[in-house]
Amino acid sequence: MNTSSGWPYNVLKNSSTNCRVTWDEKLATQLPGFLLGALTVIAQLTNLIVFKFWRNPDPYVFFHISVAISSLLAGISLLSGNFLRYQNFTPLVIWLTKLLGVVLPYFADCSALFAIFCISIDRWLSVEYPAKYRSHVSRQKILFVIIVPIWTGSILVVSAGMIRYWGDLSIAPCSYRKLFVPQGAAYTVWNFVKGPIVLPFLFISQLRILIIGSSLKLRLWRGRAISASIAFQVRPQAGVLPSRGASRARANHTTFRIVWDLMLASMAVVIITLAINCPFLIFAWVERSNVSGTGRAFVYLSLVQHCYSPLVYVALFPQYRAVLMQASRSLRRHISDHWSIDASAEPTHQARPSSRPDVLSHSVQSYPGRASTQS
Repeated sequence: MNTSSGWPYNVLKNSSTNCRVTWDEKLATQLPGFLLGALTVIAQLTNLIVFKFWRNPDPYVFFHISVAISSLLAGISLLSGNFLRYQNFTPLVIWLTKLLGVVLPYFADCSALFAIFCISIDRWLSVEYPAKYRSHVSRQKILFVIIVPIWTGSILVVSAGMIRYWGDLSIAPCSYRKLFVPQGAAYTVWNFVKGPIVLPFLFISQLRILIIGSSLKLRLWRGRAISASIAFQVRPQAGVLPSRGASRARANHTTFRIVWDLMLASMAVVIITLAINCPFLIFAWVERSNVSGTGRAFVYLSLVQHCYSPLVYVALFPQYRAVLMQASRSLRRHISDHWSIDASAEPTHQARPSSRPDVLSHSVQSYPGRASTQS
């Protein structure tokens, strides 16, 4: 890359293509991708660390781990694209740009959508057929679904399209934009199968979950009203125990609250996925190019689905929040202990050898929690 600077222009010239790229264009193409990539990598590494220390997770949590891995690959793709952009136009750079800038994001999006589809179906089955679901679901079955249908299926679907349309993928020599707009009915079918095909099923399953939840909530309200009327009628009689209906209503309410506390995070992930992908797909259907500013904005909107999940998990996943808070407390305790050790060791190095025992005894007395360790 040869740099030429001079007022009023400050531009970059690519030595291999003799292109001039302004700093404004470089900033517009590099900064959003870098910020989204870094945010996605940090968010998904946080998810994976929390899931690692999550004790005895329910089997469906492994679907969320699969989504986190797919989103992490999307973040790595964004960061690698920033590194490769505006490099010398060599065959290796072109091949890496196609692989990391097109194939990897396609695979990340496809595997993430397939995993979110499995989350939606799993949560629907857990409320539609709770007894059968609890008796049949297991960690081994969930891992099989993740490895075979989600990951292997995504590899096969994306590889089939990339092998067929690899020649239609080109890179603009100056801006390094990836241009991939093949024509034909076969491409439309492939583009639909690699992800959008699951969106209608996401909507139907979430609608069914909401219907079941609303009917259960109405049933609970009806039972609470009946229990309140019974309690009002027997209140003047002393020594009357609560009716069996009232106890059953309280038990149903507790069960309903526990089940829906576990449902909310998964439902939020699915609904946000629908809200992000539907406008993007509509725009992609109308305008087949992402070169314009509007197209680029919709592309960045589609990438937001890979970095928001920690906020949803903290707000709606009680177990996730508990593990994260415990980790933060442990980290603060470790930092405070490290500072305490440094503060207590500082006078020791400055004192003379004759006064060292006094300093050590003073340090042990100041920190009684460490006295048993040293003894």
